[in-house]
Amino acid sequence: MRALLVFIFLNLVLASCSRHDVETTYKLKRTMTVVSPSGHEAYIVEATLEDVSNTQVIVDFAGEECGAGAVSSLGSKFNLHIEWKDDETLIVSKPKEVNLTRNASGEIIQCGDQNVKVVIKNYELAKNTYLDAALEKELSYTFLRLNLVTV
Repeated sequence: MRALLVFIFLNLVLASCSRHDVETTYKLKRTMTVVSPSGHEAYIVEATLEDVSNTQVIVDFAGEECGAGAVSSLGSKFNLHIEWKDDETLIVSKPKEVNLTRNASGEIIQCGDQNVKVVIKNYELAKNTYLDAALEKELSYTFLRLNLVTV
């Protein structure tokens, strides 16, 4: 939660650096949350400020007052999927066309003596599969879970 609050604060500070008084619309959407067996919480956040959006996967560590952004990308609606392999490994599955940037610490994020390895996997939808846009949006996570193909 602390990592999310820092993320929001920094975005609001940057948005307030304008010389002109401009009314802005800031939207924050938490699209998926998963909890590891020991209580680490990972979630996907899509933040939009006016017409610019950013998507992040954030980890809040169990029993600690800290968290960290694991990966991010400009834009939103990427159909990311996150799951815990075990207490120390978070898997982020993404369409192979999406570019994710790791945070400064790289593949391992840390809080105190706790570490989480973030593994990024590419997927593509199963061949010869067609869904219209409305149905695809509505069923995206279920569909992706059933049709992940590791590349």
